[in-house]
This record gives sequence, C-alpha cells and structure tokens, in this order.
Amino acid sequence: MSAFEQIRRDEGLRLTPYPDVSAHPDATRLTDLWQTFLTAGGTVAVGYGRNLTRNPLQHHEALFLLENDVQQATAEVLAKWPWTATLNDPRRAVLVNMGYNLGITGLSTFRKMFAAMEHQQWATAADELLDSRYAKQVGPRAERLAEQLRTGQWQ
Repeated sequence: MSAFEQIRRDEGLRLTPYPDVSAHPDATRLTDLWQTFLTAGGTVAVGYGRNLTRNPLQHHEALFLLENDVQQATAEVLAKWPWTATLNDPRRAVLVNMGYNLGITGLSTFRKMFAAMEHQQWATAADELLDSRYAKQVGPRAERLAEQLRTGQWQ
C-alpha cells in the first residue's frame, strides 16, 4: 500500500468535470447551477484549452495528475512539519491523504492531532482526527485513517 494507492481508493475516479461541493453549505444549489451551466452548453476547459466537457480525461492522464498531486501533498507535509519524515510510511500517509483532501491549510487546523503525534500518542491523535467536522464529512475514510494513525499499519 502507499499514499498514492490510498488516495486513489478514497477519491475514486471521475474522468469528467464535476462540482466538488460536498462540504459546502449550499451544495445542492451549487450542483443545480452546475447542471444548468452544462445544460445551457457551458464547457469546462483546462491547460491549453482542452475542453473537458467534450473530451474527458483518459485513465492514464488521471493517474499522471494524481501522481503529481500526491508528490505535491507529500512535499507540502514534509516542508511544513519536517519531523514527519521520522514517521513510518502509514502514519505519514495519513497526513498526505488528509493534505491532499483538505489542502495544507485545512490540514493545519488539526493542531491537537499534530500535538499528540509529536508525542507519539497515537490513540489520542486518532481520536482527534475522528472528533472533527472532516471525519463527519468523509466518514469511512476518516475511520480508516484514524485506525492507520492508531496502529501504524496500512488500512
């Protein structure tokens, strides 16, 4: 297992654009606006004008993007918290997974979890992860990550 494989499992694959609004208070309204936009002929483009609405990503392209994003999330975690380099791979992957999902700013809000981790208080760190709005939003993902943090074993 690796952080890449975990994030691939946790995020799932969608080759066409979608509104990532699950945690937004106006998720239903924003999803409706998105559908109205597409129905009215709106398109979504990226890069050098690639029309993702008509020409969705290919599987190999999505894997390439994910690999780059996981490398970026890993670099950000290590830069912000250098001591995480001493963690075993499964525990560091929890932070990479969360950083990928929340962004480094969102991950930074888990102060009590980080304090527990620095003191190798794994059960407390796992409990802090589970006692969050994030855990309520992602459900089973947070439960797996908390268990991985608690045990130091891939979940």
